[in-house]
Amino acid sequence: MAAAMRRLWVFFWCVGAVPASAQVCGNGVLEGDEYCEVDPRGGYYFNVSGLDCRDLGFDYCTLGCVGCEMHAPDGAPLGRDTLRPMSEGYIHGYSEEERRRLVAQAELWRERFLVPGLDYRAGEKLLEIGCGVGAVLAVLGEHFPGLNLTGVDLVPSQIAAAKDELASRGLRADLRVADAGALPFDDASFDHVYGVWVLEHVREPHPILREVRRVLRPGGTVAFHETDYAMFHVFPDHPDVAYLGEAQRALFRREGDPHVARALGARLVATGFEDVTSGPMGFHYFTGDPELARFTDYLLGFLEPMVPRLAELGFDEARLREGVAAMRALPSLPEASITQFAFRATARAPR
Repeated sequence: MAAAMRRLWVFFWCVGAVPASAQVCGNGVLEGDEYCEVDPRGGYYFNVSGLDCRDLGFDYCTLGCVGCEMHAPDGAPLGRDTLRPMSEGYIHGYSEEERRRLVAQAELWRERFLVPGLDYRAGEKLLEIGCGVGAVLAVLGEHFPGLNLTGVDLVPSQIAAAKDELASRGLRADLRVADAGALPFDDASFDHVYGVWVLEHVREPHPILREVRRVLRPGGTVAFHETDYAMFHVFPDHPDVAYLGEAQRALFRREGDPHVARALGARLVATGFEDVTSGPMGFHYFTGDPELARFTDYLLGFLEPMVPRLAELGFDEARLREGVAAMRALPSLPEASITQFAFRATARAPR
């Protein structure tokens, strides 16, 4: 069947710009791990730069495509599938509950992680990649008045939510549906590029890093913020909490990279950035500190809704829920704590 498909062309209708590395699929159906294949169930596989092929119609669409049509060489259509725009590509989903969680999350991390140590000035231009619902972009706009804000996200519903969020807070921004691996901006367009909890959802970050370097002016800065999900610890140790963490990392590996945080510095260096810094920021909360309960609730706000998806990967759902229950009980223990490490990496575009 694959051999016969060499004679067909595939056209993709995407909600965002398709990275240059994807054009090989647009030029024809070829065999091999780096090209397009047909799922025997009737959907279409799409692959970029050697990543594992994913079934666009039945799993999720890496590039945000919403329609796919196959054509014979004479241009006659052979059939169409309607695809879901990354409905599962972002592991937390796109519900209204998730939108509210992201806004609350940005407030929780505002002074702890998102803005300390940054030097953005009025009149400068900042781009946030993977801006989602605009929660962090709004925090940056409020903390640095006069900053010219731009945000991109692959999913139209996220950009619509971001427009509402920023407008509700009296902020203006240029918000666009776009792929961070093929940014729709001229070279040297921005003074700063900002990303938070975005590269962890990406299987191959190098095209994004190259684009970030391209759109930064000489000497412009980039700041990435990511969590390392192996650097999470609870005391006292609990086997079911450890099992829950293992399952979470397995889901991230399927959709992205749970350890990208520790690789940020080396990858920025490899992309040609200068003045690269990268280091951990530790967060530790313990019995007697009111923040222990707040931080536990925050973690369970995204871990508990994940349980059904983790069970789909083959993890024992009952044990996962035991892990959730054990975490929920931590603030009531006489001696307990949670420790989490995240990383910030900064750099400058070559001058």
